[in-house]
Amino acid sequence: QAAASGTDPFTGGGRYIPGGQPTQPQSSLVDPFTGASRHQPSNVHVNLASNTYFPQKTYVTFETANPVQIINKLKEFNEKVGAENQLSTAELDSLQTLMEGKDVTDVHISNISKVLDWPTEFIFPGLDVLRVAIRNQKVCDHVCSQPGFLERQVLFLAPSSPVPTQLLALRILANCFKHASGQRLLLAERETVITEALNCRLTPNKNVQVALATLLLNYSVCLQDMVDEEAGYSQCLLAIASVMENPLDPEAEFRLLVCLGTLICNDKSTRELAKSLELQNLIIPMQTRVEPKKVSECAGFVINRLQ
Repeated sequence: QAAASGTDPFTGGGRYIPGGQPTQPQSSLVDPFTGASRHQPSNVHVNLASNTYFPQKTYVTFETANPVQIINKLKEFNEKVGAENQLSTAELDSLQTLMEGKDVTDVHISNISKVLDWPTEFIFPGLDVLRVAIRNQKVCDHVCSQPGFLERQVLFLAPSSPVPTQLLALRILANCFKHASGQRLLLAERETVITEALNCRLTPNKNVQVALATLLLNYSVCLQDMVDEEAGYSQCLLAIASVMENPLDPEAEFRLLVCLGTLICNDKSTRELAKSLELQNLIIPMQTRVEPKKVSECAGFVINRLQ
């Protein structure tokens, strides 16, 4: 089940701990990711007309936040970043109103830019502000037009980066798909973004696994209506294979299955490539998952498509 509205996926016992507790991220979808109202076939070998899982047509984003906890962590770090980087109380408070969805002004954007210039060891609550704020079109349009924005997010995906930083960078990139400016940027830089995101594929952290799977899923949604994107389809398939070779959280498995199903659904050449990569050998074990049932069901639909 998706995280309840108003809860912070980073919170464990009331504390702000990015990536500390594996939880289900909030998505913008009701069906099939919440599973409450979806069709539930009796077994995986069913008529393909019953498949409600793919192709996925809408982007999946990370919506939930606890602005008060994020701001409290920012205030704590604000005392440690040095006078040249510090924000005033009013500037910090403006970031809370930004996350709460109030009207976005140039002042908000200026203040979030200041936080994103903090030293790397103090950056993660600022990244969390951006993860929430980038859902607003004005913020997304601004940051996606800034030189160096994407390059810095990609740097946060390095194997040496702290897990919270990797997690938030992946979630920011996934949320960029919410608006056209983010879609254009991520499509233009697809090769670099996916290549660097795969630095996180070996992580045992379930939140990072789900965020990586969601980024790939959003790429599949973006690519499905594009022409002459064979290279994009191929890179996504290779990325799925690379991630699926490792032990995964069931929600990450599910999102990768939906991603794969979306890619192969209406494209014969992509299906043939998936077969040549022997992806079905990675998917067959997922058909035996007892819980959550959506993993075994979706795996069955993907296997049927690959036959």
